[in-house]
Amino acid sequence: MLFKEIRTLRADEIECRIGQISKDGKGLSLLLYKDARCDMNILDETFGPMNWQRHHSRDNANCIISVWDDEKKQWIEKEDTGTESNMEAAKGLASSSMKRAGTNWGIGRELYTAPFIWVAAEKCNITNGRCYDGFDVTLIEYDECRRISALVIVNERTGEVAYRFYKAAQNAKKRTQKKDELQSASQSISESAYRCNDCGNVLVWAKAKDGTNMSPTMISEYSLDRYGKTLCPSCIKKMEAAKRKSA
Repeated sequence: MLFKEIRTLRADEIECRIGQISKDGKGLSLLLYKDARCDMNILDETFGPMNWQRHHSRDNANCIISVWDDEKKQWIEKEDTGTESNMEAAKGLASSSMKRAGTNWGIGRELYTAPFIWVAAEKCNITNGRCYDGFDVTLIEYDECRRISALVIVNERTGEVAYRFYKAAQNAKKRTQKKDELQSASQSISESAYRCNDCGNVLVWAKAKDGTNMSPTMISEYSLDRYGKTLCPSCIKKMEAAKRKSA
């Protein structure tokens, strides 16, 4: 068996269940999960139906998923334990242990990177501390580290978006902001190198007589062109006054 990367889950392979409803009825939290059939399909897709197997022990509490390694000529096993469900405990236990064993192989492990999903009361129907609305994942995206970067969840009953998350956009905004800060700092450092040759003060931005904002670079170039040295606005005014007086 050569290394085969197990792909990330598609939106239609992810299910939502209500995690908790707030006591004040202002909203509820959602959890993302996969079912055992999803694990089976991805194992078939990745390794081939004849190259993996599963078996259970401890009355279905544990599941071992084995994948055939043709290079080593042996089965590679990964095991985990599950929990009983409220209905059909034995069947639910087998399904739970398989899903967890599948996560050991990397199936759906990216779901652990999900943000806290909060659905406000106005986007669902909470009555007497209960909510019977269903929720569908309609969009999911991942970054280069297989972490969830975008997520959209829709209320099945209303068809409206109940939750939206775009980490990529947030990160892009932060990167742009950081870039602007660095450029500004770099410009300030560069321009602070300009000092008046007469008084020794550092040149700063200033307004010309016509209202134009002049940077330290522009001020330095102006004074060098007229007086042959770098001068601050105050010293330029003195030089111009002295020039008018001598004229």
